Amino acid sequence: MQNRKSTIFRIIQSIPSKKAEPVKKWLAEVGAQRVDQMIDPELTFQMAVEDYRRQGFGYVFETED
Repeated sequence: MQNRKSTIFRIIQSIPSKKAEPVKKWLAEVGAQRVDQMIDPELTFQMAVEDYRRQGFGYVFETED
């Protein structure tokens, strides 16, 4: 599976089209985020909390009295 992903990324990188540039930029940003998350696992947790809140849910540890 990893070889397929590498091949797809290499194909996208080799496309000499202006239309491919936004995809290349997005891939670079996502890749940089993943590397940062591998270095600091807390970033993964923070991203999950942000996604949770973005979906309209409240604080994770919020209690109703």
